[in-house]
Amino acid sequence: MTTTTTTRPKRNWWQFTGYIARRVTMMEIHGYQSIYRFVFRRPKVPAGGVGFGYHKLVLPILIVFVVVSALEMLVLDLIVRRWAYIRVPLLILSMWGII
Repeated sequence: MTTTTTTRPKRNWWQFTGYIARRVTMMEIHGYQSIYRFVFRRPKVPAGGVGFGYHKLVLPILIVFVVVSALEMLVLDLIVRRWAYIRVPLLILSMWGII
């Protein structure tokens, strides 16, 4: 009995970077779609299907993460307030993380 396996061609650095960039972009888009569905109460349920909610168990943890991230942003801003070249990118990253 013989088994043949095929290996994927190895990506070069530019192909790998493009692949990662596409993955990150699609994950962001899907995340914002999920936020839209949550805010406007439009669950993604196929026709004839029945949806169930599990957000009541997860929501308190998410609220804690958002509050802790906001506090972290404030403390970090107080620590690096003298260095504007460090402060601005950290504030942008912190706000993006909270959103």
